[in-house]
Amino acid sequence: MPWIRSAAARLVDAGATVVAGHSAHAFHGVEGRVLYDRGDFVDDYATHPTLRNDLGLLFLLTLEERGPLRLEAVPLKLEFCHTRLAGDEEEGWIRRRFTDACGRLGTDVAERGGRLLVEWAHA
Repeated sequence: MPWIRSAAARLVDAGATVVAGHSAHAFHGVEGRVLYDRGDFVDDYATHPTLRNDLGLLFLLTLEERGPLRLEAVPLKLEFCHTRLAGDEEEGWIRRRFTDACGRLGTDVAERGGRLLVEWAHA
């Protein structure tokens, strides 16, 4: 939504180190220092067959004085009130969705050790 992107940009311009969105129950992409939605960590909802709110990411940020350095996203499987690491097939779906969502926002995603990585360069 345009108003969400505009608000996120204003928060970054005002000095926010990172803007972390929430509430959609499904993860979205990263643009600059904005995580548009992190999805859920524990699921107690019915699973949507297209959005796959039963799959998620645990976001780990490495911060330094000049700002964020790296985001590592760990693929998760969300079951009713139970969260575990995603299996191979689930991990592949998560990787494709996150990489595509980030790519549409101009963000590259790498993979290392089963984690999805976004690196931030400092000027």
